Amino acid sequence: MALEALDALEALLSESLSDRPVHLIRPFLSTGTTVCNLQLLRSIEPLCGLSVSDSTPHCSRPLTPLSVNPIALKHALVTTLESITSKLHLALQTLQSDLSLLDPPIFSAATVENRSFVLDSLTPIHRIVGACVRSAADHITPENTRCILERSIELTTLDLGIQFYATEPLNNTTPATVTLCGTIFIEFGNDSHVSKVNLSIASSVNLTNSQAESLILDQLRLRKLNDFKQTLALLSFLDTTSIPGQVDLFQCISWIEKDLSDIFALEMSMPEQTVGTVMVSGHGVPRFHQEQWGPSILYWCHPSRTDILQDPITVSKETESKCIYKAFVSMEHSTETVFLAQSCTQYLITPSTQADVDILGSSLPTSMSLGGNLLRFLDPTHANACTANASFVLQLAPPIVVTLEAAKELMRINNDGMDGSDNIFESYTDLMKQYTPLQQSISIKSKIQQDQSSVFAFPESILKTPALIASRIPFTSPVQLSRIYSILRQHIVFQHLYCSMFTPLPTDHRQYTFDVVYWCPPVSIGISFMYSIAPYAFQMHTKVDTQNAHVDVECLCASQSENGMSEAVEWVSLNLSNSEHVEIKEAVGQSLNIMLGIAAFKRILDSRESMMQE
Repeated sequence: MALEALDALEALLSESLSDRPVHLIRPFLSTGTTVCNLQLLRSIEPLCGLSVSDSTPHCSRPLTPLSVNPIALKHALVTTLESITSKLHLALQTLQSDLSLLDPPIFSAATVENRSFVLDSLTPIHRIVGACVRSAADHITPENTRCILERSIELTTLDLGIQFYATEPLNNTTPATVTLCGTIFIEFGNDSHVSKVNLSIASSVNLTNSQAESLILDQLRLRKLNDFKQTLALLSFLDTTSIPGQVDLFQCISWIEKDLSDIFALEMSMPEQTVGTVMVSGHGVPRFHQEQWGPSILYWCHPSRTDILQDPITVSKETESKCIYKAFVSMEHSTETVFLAQSCTQYLITPSTQADVDILGSSLPTSMSLGGNLLRFLDPTHANACTANASFVLQLAPPIVVTLEAAKELMRINNDGMDGSDNIFESYTDLMKQYTPLQQSISIKSKIQQDQSSVFAFPESILKTPALIASRIPFTSPVQLSRIYSILRQHIVFQHLYCSMFTPLPTDHRQYTFDVVYWCPPVSIGISFMYSIAPYAFQMHTKVDTQNAHVDVECLCASQSENGMSEAVEWVSLNLSNSEHVEIKEAVGQSLNIMLGIAAFKRILDSRESMMQE
C-alpha cells in the first residue's frame, strides 16, 4: 500500500512538472532542484533498495523496486514527506488567500494565471503525499521503532560526514549506545526509546550542556529529525571551523550567552522595569537551548498580550509561542571575522573587568541599556585578537518585512550584510501579504468580504515602496544588538498598524471612505476622512518611534486659506485636550489598530457635535 502511494506520488510529480514552468512551483516546495521527484526518490534509495534513473528528467517510471523494507518506508515517507506536506499545506493556504484577497495592489492577469496554475498543480500533490504518510504510518510497530530511529540517525550523520558508531546491531532490542563524532552519546533502553543523551564538547567553556542535552533528547523522542540534523550540523560546524589555540567557536557562543544574561539582569534591576518591558523595549529576554541549540532572545510580542508579557519564557514553550518574535543566535561560515582573544570571558565590560580595560580609553564601542545605562564592550580589533571564517548570525522567527533603507542600515551595522537569498526586492504591500501570519491574512480577507465597512484609497507611491524579507542578520558583537532590535521592532509595529486598516470600525455599520494621504514605512501612516461637522475634513497620523517603537498620534483638521487666485487646503493640528489626545493614543498604542484610533477620534467628534446641537 505504501509503495503504491509512493509510485502514485512520483507519477503525479512527473506529470505535473514535465510540461509546465517549474520556476512557479519551486518556491513553494523549496527543494532547491529542478526535478523535485528525483530528489525525493534519491532520498529513499538507500533505504528501500530503489534504483533511480535520471537519464531523462521527466521519465514516467524512473524507479525499479528491488526490495521493499517496511521499516525503511517509515523513514522515507513519514520523515521526508511530512516535511513536504507541511510546505504544500502552507503554499495552498497562501495561494488561496492571495487569489481571493481584495487588498491592493491588484494582481496582474498574468500573476493570477500563474498562481492559479500553481494552486491547481499543488492540490493533487498535497493529497497524494498525505496518503503516503498515512500508509507508511501503518508499518510502525514497537519492535521496529528503535531500528527506524537509529537508521535515521545514521543517515543524518552520513549526510553530514560525521562518524557513527553503535554498540549493538540496529535490529537489536537490548540497551545500546550510539556515538556521534566522539562527542554525542545517545543511549537506548530496553523499551526501544532514547533514554539519555550526553553531550561532550572539546572546549574549556561551560555551555549549559544540561539544557543542550535535554534539547537533543526531546528532538529524538519527538522524532523531530530535521531539527536534530540542524543541531548536529551546527555542532559540527563549530567544531571543524574552530582554530586550535586561537579561536574556539564554542567559547565565542559562551561569550554571547554570558553577555545576554548579564544585560538582562542589569535591565531587570532598574526601577519600574518588568520582564515585559525588557522584552519589548530592552535587550530582550534570553533563553538557552530552547527550540534550537544555542542562545535565543524573545524580543517582541503584541502589547495586548499581557499573559505573554508577564511570563514570556513559560509561554515560549507552549503553542502560544507563535505570538512571540524570537531571534536565535547561531554561527555560520563567512569571510574572516575578528574575535576576542581566548583569555577573555565576554564582550561586555563589567565592574569586575573595568580596571583591566581602562587603558583602552573611550574608543570602546558602547550602547544604551533600558533605563539609560551606558554599556561598554570590548573591541576585537584591539590586542591579541584572532580571526576565523565564521560570524554570529541572528535567525529571525518569523522573518520580518523591512524597507530597502532599513536593509541598508542593517548592512551598515555589520559589513557582511544580510542573506542574499532573501534580498528579493518587491513592493512593500506584496511582501506583507506573503509574510503576514496566515491566520491574520485570512481574517483580513473575510472582514473585507463580509463587512465592507471601510474603503481605502491608496496612493500610487505605496506600490513603489521597495522592501525585502529579513530572515537572518549577521553581527560581530553584542554591541550591535540594541540597534538591530530597534529597527526590527519599529517594522513589526508598523506592519501591525498597516494590517489593522483592513478591519472594520467597531460598533459602527456605516461605510466610510479613507484616503491614505501619508505613507512612510516604517515610521508613519496618515489617513484622511470626512465628517459631518465643520471643517468636515480630518486626518490622523500614526507615528512609530525609531528608538522604542512606541506609537503616537497626531490629529489634524482642514483649514481654508487664500493663496493668490486659488484656494489651498492647509492642515493644522486639531485642538484636543490632553485627555482626548491620550484616549486616541492609547486606543492605537495598546491595540496597534488604526481603526480603533479612528473610532476614538470619531467619538470625540460625535461628542463635540452633540455639544454644538445643544
